[in-house]
Amino acid sequence: MTDPFELAFADDLDSAERFQVWLDTLDEREDLVGEYLSLAFATETSPPSDKATRARMWKRLRQLRTAHATEWFGVTATEDDWRWGIARRLRLEPSLEAIDRCLSSRLGRFVTDFVIPEPLDAEATHAVVQRFATHRCLRGLDLRTFHHDVVFPLGALSLRRLTLRGFTLDDDATVNAGLEALTLKDVSLTEATVHALSRPTSMLRLLTLDGSPALTQQVTTRLAKASHPALKHLSVHVDDAEAVLKHVAAFEVLGSLETLEVDGELTEQGLTYVFDHAASFEALETFRLNWANCSHEVVERVTHRLPRLGRTAQRVVDAFAWID
Repeated sequence: MTDPFELAFADDLDSAERFQVWLDTLDEREDLVGEYLSLAFATETSPPSDKATRARMWKRLRQLRTAHATEWFGVTATEDDWRWGIARRLRLEPSLEAIDRCLSSRLGRFVTDFVIPEPLDAEATHAVVQRFATHRCLRGLDLRTFHHDVVFPLGALSLRRLTLRGFTLDDDATVNAGLEALTLKDVSLTEATVHALSRPTSMLRLLTLDGSPALTQQVTTRLAKASHPALKHLSVHVDDAEAVLKHVAAFEVLGSLETLEVDGELTEQGLTYVFDHAASFEALETFRLNWANCSHEVVERVTHRLPRLGRTAQRVVDAFAWID
């Protein structure tokens, strides 16, 4: 990026004022990208009241997007999440060529979130992190691997959203201050990363930890309203669900939560604790527990008192059970 108006917008992607200043420079050059972005901005922010005019605008917008999507984004943009003509999220092949093509394209350089659905090995993970480290607009990544010896350097990228499937977090892992959503599924933790994941952070709104139940238990029982004031959604796979429920109630984590999912061993005594402290849990919009080991009578009594309480998804212990 060399255009100062383009750079200014890249540094504040939510600024309609900066976006419009950049559009003015594109219009002066009679740049086709400018026409496309102007149409997208107008249809989203101030669509004309006349139906025929709106139809013409949408038709032209779709024509431009269909004809130039690959050129402008470096990849066929199939996502439905758009803002002002720019895809907010793109799926990429796990190749440096595909990533470079996207990040250097006219509009791909403004995309904030990327998904690489195919599994990465250690070498590819290192290269991908290096590539995205130079992406000015990066906000979110969704990556996966089949190999638990592949280490992801948590904290190496300034992210707001991160989803990892597989991987291991190294002992130097840190949670960057601006992280708002962290999802770790089947990710190997260590005692050192437990400390990193449970350190105070003022921005984290969503935390999903599904893997290493004993260590996830340690992370969860260190959370508190004072250390994680913005936390709204918590989903964890732990060893002892009752201990987690007692902790989130005692340390006022529940005061700000909207979603709580605790998948772990839960006895009838633990479910009775929820019933006895129903007032602490009733404000949750989504509340799920694993009551597989509880009697129907106890479950019925608790769910009658807390009608929003549901059961966590059943886990497949033996993968071969799915094979005919």
